Amino acid sequence: MPVGNDIVDLRHPLCQPAAIHPRFDIRAFTTREIGLLAASAQVHRTRWSLWAAKESAFKAARKLDPQVRFLPRDFAVHLSGKRAEVVHRLGRFRVWLDHADQWVHALASQAGEKPGFRIAGDPSASSGAARTAEEGFSERVRELARIALSALLNIAPIEVRIVSEDRIPRAQRRGQPLPFDLSLSHDGRFVSCAWEASRVCIPGLVCSLS
Repeated sequence: MPVGNDIVDLRHPLCQPAAIHPRFDIRAFTTREIGLLAASAQVHRTRWSLWAAKESAFKAARKLDPQVRFLPRDFAVHLSGKRAEVVHRLGRFRVWLDHADQWVHALASQAGEKPGFRIAGDPSASSGAARTAEEGFSERVRELARIALSALLNIAPIEVRIVSEDRIPRAQRRGQPLPFDLSLSHDGRFVSCAWEASRVCIPGLVCSLS
């Protein structure tokens, strides 16, 4: 099953209410979602939880149809605490939401079980300065994925290579695909990766896939 994940740095300057375009909510959210924002006691967190849910579902949907575009209102979010369902023409996506004081994270899948994931970052760093290090964070999220997947397969991280095919990350070992669907995300000071295991092990690897 395809997996998608998205992380939002809640303290990034561009995420703050004063920096948001006055028509952002209307362009990004459905009427029902705008109602959720109006009723929320934590508007900032709710706004970016909805956004992260949409982004994560889009990343999963794009693996089903490479031509799909990220039109936020096309990904309708039905939010319920730390769980959500995102409805799109390609189907329904289950979304798991995790919150911390400084970030929100969303995992999307059409499977019944929560995908594996890892989050890393430096909460003490400046959010604005972190955005200028885009290239370094792109490599950092790949390193996070290499460490996570190598631990599952009981191999050294250096043996795992993360490549991009049509802007979709793939995990390889010695030029051969590894049995994972992979999603990467980074924003501000934080990076995250998520994976779904195919439960098919490659000969020669010691697998510990759940």
